[in-house]
Amino acid sequence: MELTKEIAYQAIADFFNEKPFVLFGTGTSCALDLNFGMPALERHLRLELSRGMTEVQAKQWQQVVSALDTRTHDFESAMDFIKDDALTNRIVELTLNSDNKCNTHG
Repeated sequence: MELTKEIAYQAIADFFNEKPFVLFGTGTSCALDLNFGMPALERHLRLELSRGMTEVQAKQWQQVVSALDTRTHDFESAMDFIKDDALTNRIVELTLNSDNKCNTHG
């Protein structure tokens, strides 16, 4: 059987459904430099997601931006407007690659 993303995701989901999981974060990145953390990621995504989206993706991203601009949501809760899997994957990829770029956008 070929290992696909779907099979891997399901195996991970099954693993965490069967065992308790606790994640502790320290917030160290923000303490080290203000160009890290959620504000820097938000700036990076705003810049990178300003182009190259379908109409549906653009509408969902605009909901995120509007919620942030009107301060009705924080960054993390505003991301709940994203439902499109391809856009979610793009955001994940941009987040993974943001560590070196956030400092240049700040």
